[in-house]
Amino acid sequence: MHTPPAQPDVAQRSLIISIFGAHTKRIGLLRTAIGGGVMYLTVPLFVFLHLTVVVFMYRFLLAPLLGLPRLRARDYIILDRHKIAGLHWFDKLNCWFCGYANGTIKLMNDELDKLASSSNKAPLWALPIVELYTLVNVVLLFVGLVMTTVVLAVISKALGLHRGSLRRIKIQLRKDRYASGYHPLHRQVIIFYKVVAMVIAYNLEQIESGWCPLKHLEKEGQVLPAHHERFLSRDELGEMKEILAAEGTVSAKKPKW
Repeated sequence: MHTPPAQPDVAQRSLIISIFGAHTKRIGLLRTAIGGGVMYLTVPLFVFLHLTVVVFMYRFLLAPLLGLPRLRARDYIILDRHKIAGLHWFDKLNCWFCGYANGTIKLMNDELDKLASSSNKAPLWALPIVELYTLVNVVLLFVGLVMTTVVLAVISKALGLHRGSLRRIKIQLRKDRYASGYHPLHRQVIIFYKVVAMVIAYNLEQIESGWCPLKHLEKEGQVLPAHHERFLSRDELGEMKEILAAEGTVSAKKPKW
């Protein structure tokens, strides 16, 4: 008598599909394709922020002038989840994106906090250089922010994600007296950078918690965003995909659909 082959259990079945497939199962192909594809239009913004704010403005300009500590990029930008067995090639690409984007923004936020809390003052001869660079960079950043806001709005609409509020974050920073030791004009510039960094970090938490919610390999000196505490280990890959297919995220902020 012919015996039918045993059906794979839930964990084994879930390993067959990609994370993209898990979201397709939940909200359909069109929404998943738009949300998952459009997010790559934000890559130029992260490269811009990395080079202009993280590297040049903080590391090469402000850190030497104000005696600020230099934070190591390799402790923040961690690209190792593509090595996980059982991930689809498209999932691995998403993990590269999330690792770079989240690491860059976490690094930018921490550098801004170091700057905001510094009591050191730049020498008078350096102020025109700092202010000219900051003016040019803020203008470019504002243009990039407007374009990215549109892209993030499309992603949020497609995937049902929650979005960070520029206004609420700015009000909270003022209440917290963020960068209060600076001249009012300079403080407003620092707050502008911080608002941008916090809003992007909020949106990235939504994206990464739905697309790459896997823990990194633990190594000394790692600095990870707080939302990584909810992520699953590599041997829970099947369970993770089942969660994404059912709920869409491991975040406490569940998608609207």
